[in-house]
Amino acid sequence: MALLTNLTLQKRISLFVLAGLVIGLGLFSWLGIQSLNESTQRILDQRLALARVMASHLDHTLEYILLQLQDVNFNGELPARERFAPVADSLRQTLAKSGISTRNIILIDREGKVLQVEPEDSRIIGTDMSPYPELKQALETGIPTISSLASSPLMEVPVIFATAPILSEEGQIIGMLTSLIDIEQSSNDAFRSAITVGETGYTEIVDGNGIVLARTKPGSPPELFEWSDHPGRFAELIRQQKATVGTCHRCHETSDELQ
Repeated sequence: MALLTNLTLQKRISLFVLAGLVIGLGLFSWLGIQSLNESTQRILDQRLALARVMASHLDHTLEYILLQLQDVNFNGELPARERFAPVADSLRQTLAKSGISTRNIILIDREGKVLQVEPEDSRIIGTDMSPYPELKQALETGIPTISSLASSPLMEVPVIFATAPILSEEGQIIGMLTSLIDIEQSSNDAFRSAITVGETGYTEIVDGNGIVLARTKPGSPPELFEWSDHPGRFAELIRQQKATVGTCHRCHETSDELQ
């Protein structure tokens, strides 16, 4: 106070004006930051809503595939080639009508060995499929499953296994019917609903291991077994069946930008 009393009137007025400007600028900046944060949160909430819609669309697609497999009736036994081939061919055509490209339909016995394949491929007959965790799980539990992206020396391209158990008349698991789905050749409508994310945004479908299965435009097509930006985080969210939203500032920076 003593300092103020020693100042001239002009200096006091200038000091009060300056203080007012500082307070006004600070308040204006705070309001601007608040508005920006609220706008960002609204956009994130919208993106989360879009992600939920697309996830629901994908869930329906996968459920449809499993239902088609479960609807196949072999009357409680593993069929011979003469009976298996027309049923498998009909199933492939049914899935194709929904834009789902099936590389093969395979019949697997109780030990996990391939008994039949359509279209016929002698290289696959006798292959042990039990090392694939989702197929082994279906054999043990009898619960239909969808696998993560899988590869094998006998397969020309990576595929996803859609598997339904085959039960005997007594309800015992005697084998599995599995569709090898080619994500790359399946139509956009089968695995991606027609939703855009702004002018530059895009969406990704990630499997249980954090591998990118598909990416919408304007994003570039994913490389073979391309990791997502946060594979561990996404894999954990999938296991927990949780949804989340947040910002990422360094996900897509190149190595040059980081140097």
